[in-house]
Amino acid sequence: MSLYSVVVPVYNAKKYFHECLESLKNQSVNNFEVVLIDDGSNDGSSELCDRFKEENQDFSVQVIHQTNCGQLLAHRTGMRAAH
Repeated sequence: MSLYSVVVPVYNAKKYFHECLESLKNQSVNNFEVVLIDDGSNDGSSELCDRFKEENQDFSVQVIHQTNCGQLLAHRTGMRAAH
């Protein structure tokens, strides 16, 4: 079971997304889950979310795709999904 959850709202963040995900992978603790909320991205960020989940089976990753609702609602979606 995860000790804590990291909720990441994603909207057209392809330019910075790799750096964010690498930072999460390189944490010294590993008892956390990552909840990625794709908030209607149209720059390829959505596919990066799915690929990150596929390639990182060693820790818990959730990906939620939704139409663009804004950062606040994306964050709320992530909080509801977090364990």
